[in-house]
Amino acid sequence: MFMHRYLLASLVFTLVPIKTYAGSISIPTGELSCIVTDYALKESYPQSKCTFTDTNTVNVKAGKFYISSSATYSGTVYSLFYRTAVLKGVFPDTLSTNETYFAAPERIGLDIFQQYRWAISIGGQ
Repeated sequence: MFMHRYLLASLVFTLVPIKTYAGSISIPTGELSCIVTDYALKESYPQSKCTFTDTNTVNVKAGKFYISSSATYSGTVYSLFYRTAVLKGVFPDTLSTNETYFAAPERIGLDIFQQYRWAISIGGQ
């Protein structure tokens, strides 16, 4: 019974459609799948969405699955947690899936940028 529920839960998460891009793309107007890493918290968010508004601003919805247990369900529970942020950086007119881009919250000055920066990779899982 436990294995059946686990497989069913796994199926639900693998059927979610994901936009992926190969090579170079112009900065799109819509939401992209991306992987975001917050260096300050040392956290990676593989289920993230990024919206580049221009060559200096990106809206990030950093998502990550957490495994937990539930009192009402006997087995593993997957919870999707999101953080949102508006980040500033310098992005080229054409984005590449082979590059990592760096940005930081707007209030962060350049002198401490390295400590609080976020890494953004286009594509994602």
